[in-house]
Amino acid sequence: MTTIGQDLRGALQTVLDTVPGFPPPNMRAYDGKNFSGTPFIPWARISLTTTGGMPFSLRDSDVEFGLFQVSLFYPPEKGTADVEAMADAVKGAYSGRVPLIRGLARVWIQSVRRGPLLPEADCIGLPVTVSWRCLTGS
Repeated sequence: MTTIGQDLRGALQTVLDTVPGFPPPNMRAYDGKNFSGTPFIPWARISLTTTGGMPFSLRDSDVEFGLFQVSLFYPPEKGTADVEAMADAVKGAYSGRVPLIRGLARVWIQSVRRGPLLPEADCIGLPVTVSWRCLTGS
């Protein structure tokens, strides 16, 4: 049996598997997991944050709110076009997906925003932030 947190994370992460060319699972860093990227290979850091919850009704249901951060990291040799195209593809994959359902989690996407390019010596980073609302419970 899964927890609501696992259902929520699973619903949001499953969308990434539909994005053509998104880094495969072995090139994704997740919360609480050790990860070391491979030089010259694009990778992604994926994190989930809840920003609070509140009672939804008299039943055993709550509404949770939060952010799902998908940070892309591409080798600087590739330039910015590839990482920007992937960020746009991730953004598009979450747009219009209402609701995402997994187990007891019903997730609605509130907004999807692409952050600024973050050039570093060894990579070019670009965050995509997915704001979500989740109804939990029976």
